[in-house]
Amino acid sequence: MSLFRRIALPMSAGLFLLFGCGGGGGSSAPVIQAPTTLAYSTNPAIYTKGTVITANSPSNSGGAASSYSVAPPLPVGLNLSTISGVVSGTPTVVAASAAYIVTATNGGGSTTASLNIIVNDVAPSNLAYSTNTGIYIKGAAIIANTPSNSGGSVVSYSVSPTLPAGLSLNAGTGSISGTPTAVTAAASYTVTATNSGGATSATLSITINEAAPSNLTYSTNPVAYTKGTTITVNSPSNSGGAVVSYAVIPALPLGLSLSMATGVVTGTPTAISASTPYTVTASNITGNATVILLIAVNDVPPSNLAYSATTSVYTKGTAITSNSATNTGGTVTSYSVSPSLPAGLSLNTTTGVISGTPTVVAAQTTYTVTASNSGGNATIALTITVKDVAPANLTYTANTAVYTKGTAIASNTPSNSGGTVVSYGVSPSLPAGLSLSTSTGAITGAPTAITALATYTVTATNSGGSTTTILTLTVNDVAPSISYGSGSYTFTTNFTITAVAPTNTGGSVVTWSMTPSLPTGLSFNTTNGSISGTPTAITAPTAYTVTATNTGGS
Repeated sequence: MSLFRRIALPMSAGLFLLFGCGGGGGSSAPVIQAPTTLAYSTNPAIYTKGTVITANSPSNSGGAASSYSVAPPLPVGLNLSTISGVVSGTPTVVAASAAYIVTATNGGGSTTASLNIIVNDVAPSNLAYSTNTGIYIKGAAIIANTPSNSGGSVVSYSVSPTLPAGLSLNAGTGSISGTPTAVTAAASYTVTATNSGGATSATLSITINEAAPSNLTYSTNPVAYTKGTTITVNSPSNSGGAVVSYAVIPALPLGLSLSMATGVVTGTPTAISASTPYTVTASNITGNATVILLIAVNDVPPSNLAYSATTSVYTKGTAITSNSATNTGGTVTSYSVSPSLPAGLSLNTTTGVISGTPTVVAAQTTYTVTASNSGGNATIALTITVKDVAPANLTYTANTAVYTKGTAIASNTPSNSGGTVVSYGVSPSLPAGLSLSTSTGAITGAPTAITALATYTVTATNSGGSTTTILTLTVNDVAPSISYGSGSYTFTTNFTITAVAPTNTGGSVVTWSMTPSLPTGLSFNTTNGSISGTPTAITAPTAYTVTATNTGGS
């Protein structure tokens, strides 16, 4: 009979040695039980990259395993003890869920277990964006908004709710980019970053504002309006975003207004205003744009310009009655005239009054007066004549003159106490041989005919009028100049004498006379001055005076 003792000595985990003793031979070798029903304390096992795992130990319901192996190799960083079968370590890479076959072996055989291992990444954490409050402009591409986190690499990103139209989230990088296409009020958007280790989120505030106004213009600029006349609506436009409000500096001219909502300029100006720059500002939440709007308000143009006298005849040297202007339009700011008024007359450029004392004679001329203001002008034609002072008190150096036929007269010249004479005339015509200068009025010449005393009316005329004077003129003949031969005659009584006729070298004799009377029988011809007849008585020597007479003398 044999005696066996089983002594178990610890060699290594799962390994036992069996010793026996006894006498006698012929007994069989001991039987080793194979491992069965291999299992792990954690299966499936989910680990985190970079984190030391809790040792994962095997167990089996059979004999103790003498060795362990695994296929395929465990994720990098994890180890399987070939003696104990314990899985330990720190995974260094992410590994998707996979089955790893662990085999436990001893002298009696082997068994396997399928160990499912997942190595997840470190979960994302502290997700943040370069811009967590984004205020963007409709129509303007945004600067890409990129995320960062202090955990593991993100596998995917998502956002809720959907980003504003035109913006997008890159699911791989988490970057937000694009060009917003619609105005959007401020809203919160939750971006979630996910990897195999988990997820984290960040809340972004995003606002899409309208683009700032730009290139602000007005339908009419510059513009000139008329006082009292309703203007044509002047509307703005811009190539940027919708305008929320308008403002203008300085205030528009009285009667005009700017709509704060539309920027439209309307109204009826009530006061004249010089061209002035007005700064209109169009604003929205994003910004503003300005434009300089030039506005002038002109007066109503003058109209129906009239003068108290449109046709005037003035006298040189005499102050005129002021000639005043009126019009039915706006107030005149200045007057002008063309051509220049006659010397001595002036136009008041402020009132339009024509006044003064003309100093020169001026022929009838048309003068155009223009009345102007900021709105325009009106004109009127005035006809002005400046006449001279009429001649007056016309006299001659000799108003009564006796001239001699054939003898040149001393020039008989006029004078007057009035204006300069332009022309002279005489009526009736002067005696033959005498003439009147129509420009100077002088009477000159040598009379060629005897003229009885007569009156002549001389008229001196200028643009102002005329005056007259009476001249009394006589043209006498040349006085006779007679002789009788030797001047001494002896006749015989009772003998008829040869007629004795005189010689006359002067003017024609009008009358003949003799004193004393001739001796008896002789006669004196009073027509021609001849002596004829037959003397009948003896007479002593006697002197006889013959007188020949005409208008010039005797």
